[in-house]
Amino acid sequence: MKFIGGTVAFFLLVLLVSCKKHEISYPYKNLEYSYYDTIRNKRFVVSNKKVQWYIDSMRIAAHDTAFVDLYVDKYYAARKPYLWIDTKGTDNRIDSLNVRLKTVIFDGINLSTVFYPYIKDALERLRNFDFDDSHDINLCLAKIEYFSTKALARYASGMRFGFVNPYKLYNRLDLVNDDDSLCTDYRTLYDAQTETPGKKYMEEVINSIVSGEFIKVIDKAACRNEKYLILRSEYSKAGIGINKKRMLAANMERYRWRRSETKTEKYVWINLPEFVLRATDEESGEELEMKICEGSVKHKTPQLTSNIERLELNPVWTVPQSIISKEIAPKHAEDEGYFERNKMMIIEKASGEEVDVSTVSAEMLKSGKYKVVQSKGEGNALGRMIFRFKNNFSIFLHDTPNRDAFNRPFRAVSHGCIRLEKPFELAVFLLDDKAPLVIDKMRIALDMPPETEEGMKLAEKENHPVMGVKSFKPAIPLYITYLTAYPDKNGNIVYTQDPYGYDDKIMSLLHNY
Repeated sequence: MKFIGGTVAFFLLVLLVSCKKHEISYPYKNLEYSYYDTIRNKRFVVSNKKVQWYIDSMRIAAHDTAFVDLYVDKYYAARKPYLWIDTKGTDNRIDSLNVRLKTVIFDGINLSTVFYPYIKDALERLRNFDFDDSHDINLCLAKIEYFSTKALARYASGMRFGFVNPYKLYNRLDLVNDDDSLCTDYRTLYDAQTETPGKKYMEEVINSIVSGEFIKVIDKAACRNEKYLILRSEYSKAGIGINKKRMLAANMERYRWRRSETKTEKYVWINLPEFVLRATDEESGEELEMKICEGSVKHKTPQLTSNIERLELNPVWTVPQSIISKEIAPKHAEDEGYFERNKMMIIEKASGEEVDVSTVSAEMLKSGKYKVVQSKGEGNALGRMIFRFKNNFSIFLHDTPNRDAFNRPFRAVSHGCIRLEKPFELAVFLLDDKAPLVIDKMRIALDMPPETEEGMKLAEKENHPVMGVKSFKPAIPLYITYLTAYPDKNGNIVYTQDPYGYDDKIMSLLHNY
């Protein structure tokens, strides 16, 4: 037994020594992460620093000027939290946004204006891991983050307020003095109270991304104006020519501008491209339409919203200083015949006294110390009637002794005021009290025969009071607009001229947004 036990012990010892000689060491015990550098692809490595660098590069290169774009740029410049991406990439909110962005083409807006092609490309690359040296994962994430926020901001504010700011569009077109190359003052051609996006609205947009309710913001922003929807439907039809599509797109943009309008039964609407005035009384169903003459291309009539407060009969015309300096002073200074023919006089402003025409030189007229006044009555440039409304341009609706201009198809001929084809008819239409005697008093003041017996008796009286002013209470809303395509009351689209060339200006800004 001892022999067997010893033998077993010997063999165990030999086996142990043999295993010790053939021991295999663990090959990865000194391995470090740096060993993986040779097989790691940098195109797939997410770096917050690089994403931010790409966003900074894009916002700086954009040279943005629009308020909504600048607000987004400021958000990312302040290193605020990402809104669309995280460590897992992105989620289906992007898909919901893209579905809405695609529909912008039906509103006359290019897909590139809302960055749809850039977001779509970056999203496809991210989901397919399609990265290369010029498009790594960080650039794709940066594009998705930055362009998605800008796209939503542009789309929502554009549909809510318009993509083009009308104040910037119209009020940076014409210099006040075309002859002075150093002049940087522009004419104000748009003075209608119109809503524009502000900080509060942009905060709402940003917060809606965080909450995931940005679709509600988009839905709320949609333009639901009935006339807009008619234009939009027409724009989407097949076979519409390119010129009409441009006109429809330009006017859809105009309808997106939310102009403040007073809701009243009676109002006056002037559409400048059409050279037409329409007065409407929704309560009685009455309508009045007439031709107008408006400001020339050089002296454009501005778009505005106001209220017609009163009618003046047989007005005196105080000639604007611009007309004195540019037309009367250089051509007719000291010309007594001209002033006599036109029933004009020169008044010294300081004293209020009339001055002998022959003693006032061109330079004196240009100085602004004198005013030129045209007597009332026949031949007065304002005619026999003028409708006054508050505005910043000294323009009015008025009668005119030059009736021939109404026979022309193109009637942009004035210095900015609007000349009326039927001023007496408009005055009667606007009256709240249409008593026959009231109308006859207007006729008498205008040397027209009265039509009632009471009016005839009044006209026969010596030194009878003559109506000079008739106030409208309440004042009548006046809208001076510029629409080259709009639906009429039957839903039929009316296409007009574009005398001031505004459509091209709008389309240029829309396409180069």
